[in-house]
Amino acid sequence: MITGHKIKFARQIKNISPKAMASELNIDDSTYLRLERGETKLTEERIQQILNKLGVKREYLEQLSDTVDYNNTNNDNGSFVNAHQYYESINDKTQFKTTEQTLQLVVELIQNQNKLMEKIIEIISK
Repeated sequence: MITGHKIKFARQIKNISPKAMASELNIDDSTYLRLERGETKLTEERIQQILNKLGVKREYLEQLSDTVDYNNTNNDNGSFVNAHQYYESINDKTQFKTTEQTLQLVVELIQNQNKLMEKIIEIISK
């Protein structure tokens, strides 16, 4: 499912301001921010417009975990900051150029972190 916080995450990776995104969608800034915060329902038409403007495939955003706080961008320990910095360093080394590739790598990182957490919980509970 595509949610506002996943859209915000993709927008930030793409380095697009909320104001620029709102302008691209022909809506005012506050309306766009309400979409990202989940205060306004995302219609299928609006989701498709946003995906087109961001240049991101639906499946990449759908694969992102619903339990990760992608909005925690102001905290140095936040998932977005760590994942984005990590993948920026990978991008420098491997020359990844697209947002889609970066998002796919973030999805893989989150999946690996979830597997590690499950193993840690399993070990602790024994």
